[in-house]
Amino acid sequence: MNRLPVKAVIRSLLLSYISAAILLTVLAFLLYRLHLGEGQIALGVNAIYILTCFIGGFAAGRSVGQRRFFWGLLTGVLYFCILLAVSCGLHKGFSGDIPSVVQTFIMCAGGGMLGGMFS
Repeated sequence: MNRLPVKAVIRSLLLSYISAAILLTVLAFLLYRLHLGEGQIALGVNAIYILTCFIGGFAAGRSVGQRRFFWGLLTGVLYFCILLAVSCGLHKGFSGDIPSVVQTFIMCAGGGMLGGMFS
């Protein structure tokens, strides 16, 4: 693998996390102003996972230009892995149920792959 795909994936991950920060800030503002329920917040967070991985996968696929779905999928998987590592680090271990972790993995990987396919 040459350096171009690695740089493209790193840039797409940064773009994904910047997008996530912006969207989570908007969601927090909506929570404050509209007093959203727990179900609405969970739905919003899940939508943000999918959308930010789609954005990252789109950027990675566009930058690399070939096997776009693969680079999008890789971006989504790496996004999830970083998210899981940070979460485990903050909670000093794994604190979650397996089905929700698998669901989050599928959303991140699928969003990234779709982004790569549409790029």
